[in-house]
Amino acid sequence: MTDPVLQRLSASLSSLEGVRAVALSGSRVTGVQDEASDYDVYVYYRGALPATVRREQALRPLCSRVEAGNAFWESEDNCILNNGVPLDVIYRHIEGFASEVADVVENCQARNAYTTCLWHNLLHSSIIFDPQGELAALVARFKVPYPERLRVNIVKRACALLYGYLPNYASQLNKACERGDLLSIGHRTTAFIETLTDLLFAFNRITHPGEKRLLSQLTALCPKLPEGLEDSLKGLLMLPERPQSAQALLLRLKSSLYQLLEGESQFSSLLKEQFMPEGSL
Repeated sequence: MTDPVLQRLSASLSSLEGVRAVALSGSRVTGVQDEASDYDVYVYYRGALPATVRREQALRPLCSRVEAGNAFWESEDNCILNNGVPLDVIYRHIEGFASEVADVVENCQARNAYTTCLWHNLLHSSIIFDPQGELAALVARFKVPYPERLRVNIVKRACALLYGYLPNYASQLNKACERGDLLSIGHRTTAFIETLTDLLFAFNRITHPGEKRLLSQLTALCPKLPEGLEDSLKGLLMLPERPQSAQALLLRLKSSLYQLLEGESQFSSLLKEQFMPEGSL
């Protein structure tokens, strides 16, 4: 670790009570950072979450601004480093985190979206403090081939959400367009794209890299994609301005997904039951 900022961060954060490991993740590890990229630092602990006041004291000398104790997604401290670069410090109970990853990787539980993001985050982290090797042991435990049962479960769940069950996203989105309900169009479009991308990463046996740069990540990492995917995604994002195009666009995307999936026998019953390209949404 040669980055002086990370050296000081690691020294400060590792001194907090209960901290077992510190890791860097995100774009600064994968090499796709830009001038706006922040530091994503993950602190793994046992016992109680380190006290907010102690965390703020540890971060204050390194930062011009510290918001300690934010908990909108995970337990976080969101900061601006003295050099102007944003810093997110995320705190994870190491046993609870391991259980969440195991639920996906070992128990093959699919989510509505971002199913394998925590797994991806773990595998693509750079460990900067781990004196007992606990985080390294987790990486070794979960550094396994993509489970086929997980892949099938994600694809089946995503298909049901996108086009299969009665409250599927496609029908909800089409109805919102018919009504001219702009806020609902935006909400359902986001949900549709989140679930669609979860399906596509899983189908290609790629762990989900997260919400940023999704289109470029899909095209770079996934050799098997629906025909015309980029145009379809752009069309979805234009629906607030062109709501009359919704049904044709969604049926076209449904057909291209069908063509992608029909080449694999384990999806044949799924396609017959709820994913036929003909007919209405």
